[in-house]
Amino acid sequence: MAAATNSTTGGADLISSLPDDVLLHILELLPDAGDAACTGVLSRRWRGLWTRLPALRFDSGSGRPELSLEFNGPRRFVAMVNDSLALRAAAQTEPAFQHLTISGWIRHAVRNEVRSLVLELDRPSLYKYYARVFATTFAATNKGNKKEQRFVVALEDLPSSSKMETMRLALDGAAVRLPAAATFAALVDLSLENMEFTGVNGQLLNRLLSSACCPSLRKVSLRELGFNGQDELFVVADTLLELSMEKLMWKSDILRLRTPSLRVLRVVACSLDELVLSAPRLEELQFVDDQPFSKIHNFT
Repeated sequence: MAAATNSTTGGADLISSLPDDVLLHILELLPDAGDAACTGVLSRRWRGLWTRLPALRFDSGSGRPELSLEFNGPRRFVAMVNDSLALRAAAQTEPAFQHLTISGWIRHAVRNEVRSLVLELDRPSLYKYYARVFATTFAATNKGNKKEQRFVVALEDLPSSSKMETMRLALDGAAVRLPAAATFAALVDLSLENMEFTGVNGQLLNRLLSSACCPSLRKVSLRELGFNGQDELFVVADTLLELSMEKLMWKSDILRLRTPSLRVLRVVACSLDELVLSAPRLEELQFVDDQPFSKIHNFT
């Protein structure tokens, strides 16, 4: 295939003549998958090449003016992501997805068996459109005479995954509806940040952290989580090595751990009162900006 000609200089387009693996590496360096997809307009040589990338990153907060509210940016962002994922799926290229960093569309990622997933929601600019595309809802709750609007992320129909190894969900204070049946056999590292669990979803969080749901789990980080109507956090995880909790708030002050492999437990500003513990291999117990538990005792 002859090298393309640079219309500006009249010289050969040396970049386009590079091997595919080199061009793919160049595309991997771009900050956003939308930018990679746009390279298809450069020449026929670039067209569709981005669909072979094993990792995709979509960033709604990249500072691009066309994604701002003034230019109907949220709708443009949603359309761009949907179109890009549809093209990637239609191309049926190898390798399959390995990494997907995206503000939304978590179901698509899980169904495509990504190995790592980062989900970050930014409600100020995108919440109206996440509600339509990401199957989220708004639930109105009454507190006295004051009506509050709550942002709800519905994950109850999340499919199981046998390949996902790491997952980080940062949901900007959203209430979360968790799956009751999905399992994640390969999940090793789980981070949950800035979300709220109400009613039965607190119990489903216990399930998510359990060996029955995640039999390979090694590291868990829980940060800025709220619990409404839950009696206690009860973690039963046979393989868990490290548990970090920061700014957890719930009505009950009891933490129960049945974690035979746990080595490190870190607690930051959780205001917990009672720790019921079965962790014979525990080596390090940290309290940061917090008072130690007034009651610590073992399971009988």
